[in-house]
Amino acid sequence: RKQLHPTLGFSKADREENVRRIGALAKARAEEGAVVLVAVIAPYRTTRQEVRQICRAYLEVFVDAPLRTCEERDPKGLYRRVRRGEITQFTGIDAPYEAPIEPEIHCRTASESIEESSQRVLRAIAESLR
Repeated sequence: RKQLHPTLGFSKADREENVRRIGALAKARAEEGAVVLVAVIAPYRTTRQEVRQICRAYLEVFVDAPLRTCEERDPKGLYRRVRRGEITQFTGIDAPYEAPIEPEIHCRTASESIEESSQRVLRAIAESLR
């Protein structure tokens, strides 16, 4: 995010614009023949739907983990910083996250391994390329 869109912050409008720009970039690469996998926090359903409409082969993967699990994993210490008041507008804490209603793939990471989740994603990608 810092390299691609350094002027965008974390307001609702900036988050939506970030996802739109990433979607447009993914579309351009896909049109060149690349298989594009994007890992991004896209907190709003409407923005995800916009990207779905412009990208032909769109597979939505919902990486679902309870807040407690996210806080336990926290490799960057961001949740601790949020809890201390050092960070605001943090998705899932004081900024909303609208869970997908019907994602193509739903990875429940509190109950399935990284290997299981990643294999399901890879199988879905392979199937979409047939």
